[in-house]
Amino acid sequence: MWRGGVQNTYHYFKSTNSAAGRDLVGELAIQCRKKGLGLCLYYSHGRDWRHPNAPGSMARGKNQPMEIQKYLDFMSAQVTELLTNYGPIAAIWLDGIGTAREYKEQLKAQELYDLVHSLQPQVLVSYKQGFTGTEDFMAPERHWEGTPTKPLEICNTMQPYSWGYDRADEGRHRGPDAIMKMLKHAAEMPANLLLNTGPLPNGAIHPDDIKTLREVGRRLRQSKIVE
Repeated sequence: MWRGGVQNTYHYFKSTNSAAGRDLVGELAIQCRKKGLGLCLYYSHGRDWRHPNAPGSMARGKNQPMEIQKYLDFMSAQVTELLTNYGPIAAIWLDGIGTAREYKEQLKAQELYDLVHSLQPQVLVSYKQGFTGTEDFMAPERHWEGTPTKPLEICNTMQPYSWGYDRADEGRHRGPDAIMKMLKHAAEMPANLLLNTGPLPNGAIHPDDIKTLREVGRRLRQSKIVE
């Protein structure tokens, strides 16, 4: 991720400095374009444990004041990088609404939305179940209930709860019947279903999930819900 200006004083993780040694977002962008898919990006808003001036940071000293404008500048630079380096982006999916609510005035969410749309006007902005009310769509988790005020996307997982790989979930991943039930629930709302699969530590999709997704695809084709 971005490192420049005053932010060079902070060592920040990026995939090119990891064991992968590659720009993973760039590779994903290329593959999405090849397959005609819209690229949607997740961004953790306000929840940055490494930046000393982010709310809730674990890198800030006990008596060190939070200079939140430095974090906002850093965040704006990161979002600018994502929206200028990787071609057309379909959506930005923001997360961290608990922190955002606690620091609502300081985090200036609408300014972030305006920055996104100034860089790429077509980008759809989401913030969970809605934060400012000016988002383009809602993306609550799991068993949300309510009356949507925007286009709706429900988020759920192949594992019992975790959004990433969890060894404790071995043998407990959701099967095709459970996923079909999720799809039925989403269709009744109506909503899109964002289905999360947490890759294995080596980056591969879990064999149980592959088996389930193939069976779900077969059932959908058989039911003619999809062609």
